[in-house]
Amino acid sequence: MKIANWKLKIKTNVKIFLISLFYLVRHPRRFYNALSSRGKKWALRGLITLLIILIAVPVSLWYSAKNAKAAWWNENWMYRKRIDITNGSGSNLTDFQVSFTIDTTDTTKFQATCADIRVTDNTGKLIPYWIEENNPGCGNASTKIWTKVPSLPSSGGTIYVYYGNQSATAAQSGEKTFDFFDDFDADSINSAKWDEVIEGTGGTVSTSGGAAVLSPNANTISSANLRSVATFTNNVVFEMRRKQATNERYLDFSLGSGSVVDTDNGGSTDWWHTSTLSGYVWYYNAPGNAANGIYRMPVAGGKVGVNTSSFTTDTSTYKIHKMSYSSAGAISWSIDGVSEASGTDNTFLSDAKKIMISEGEYSNGLGDDQSVDWIYAHKYASTAPTTSLASEEKGPGPLAYWKLDEGHGDLETAI
Repeated sequence: MKIANWKLKIKTNVKIFLISLFYLVRHPRRFYNALSSRGKKWALRGLITLLIILIAVPVSLWYSAKNAKAAWWNENWMYRKRIDITNGSGSNLTDFQVSFTIDTTDTTKFQATCADIRVTDNTGKLIPYWIEENNPGCGNASTKIWTKVPSLPSSGGTIYVYYGNQSATAAQSGEKTFDFFDDFDADSINSAKWDEVIEGTGGTVSTSGGAAVLSPNANTISSANLRSVATFTNNVVFEMRRKQATNERYLDFSLGSGSVVDTDNGGSTDWWHTSTLSGYVWYYNAPGNAANGIYRMPVAGGKVGVNTSSFTTDTSTYKIHKMSYSSAGAISWSIDGVSEASGTDNTFLSDAKKIMISEGEYSNGLGDDQSVDWIYAHKYASTAPTTSLASEEKGPGPLAYWKLDEGHGDLETAI
């Protein structure tokens, strides 16, 4: 009997609740007016509580997700910094090279050679990196590091840099980081990467002190060149650190698919400027000379101007030359971050083109030896990604930390 009464009571209460809910949804004003004064107070309290929950819970989840920490990659590394990447290109990027700078002067945290540096993606997977040599290199307040990010959404992404392991051995690799790379640290030119091209009366290409040295014969019409075995089409950026023995002339770089010719006439006599047909040449004639700039090298014949500029640069000191060619045919040239020439030409957009580094000499002694510290090629984006570093974190971390799994935080305990 008691069980039957209990079931009847539940059934009645459920019925009353459903009727009340129906009128609350269909006629909220009538429902509210039908309540007693006490009922109205409780209804308002309930509504306010519901609103607080509906607002607070999503905000809390958003804040927690934003500030969640990825699991510590390896507890043998004492420190790390989060690196937030902004992708301004408007497109998702794959295997894209991104650079950041970090202060590596504190030898109580960093090895003197930066051999303990590691870079991971936001899941804790190691990704390739390379510390840019001599620009300024390890042990400086603005050490520049390049890394290859496997996937960078248009909304941006996050990676981590780890350091603070005095027993770690070097793991950086320019070969794995870039689409093309050479630091010329070997005893000779790598024939798997380069063909040595000597024109005119002669010359040599060698390595010395971690640099390639291009030496045309002095006081003669000649050129010494390095032409890549690898080919490139477009959407590529080349960066190289180069100088001449003295502040001189005939410092060139070309990208083309045709034969090697003298640049001015497309022939085989005026070798102080040397480039390849069916492509483009970044051409430095002399300080302040109006002929300096970017040219198209046609299928046959001499250079055709894309953009010229009478800029001056001191070639006797190492500078970073940056040459880019986009999928729309945009061509640019900057030196130490200063734009010197730019234009557009899509004549040879889809051709498989080789790069060539050139140094020329003239019979009156103009021209000189050229040294190339390193060169690399990375992918192009209309707006290059930018990075910002968060505050330093110290490992192995707290007893509990967040492990990111496709954007969701799972509490994990370190034991």
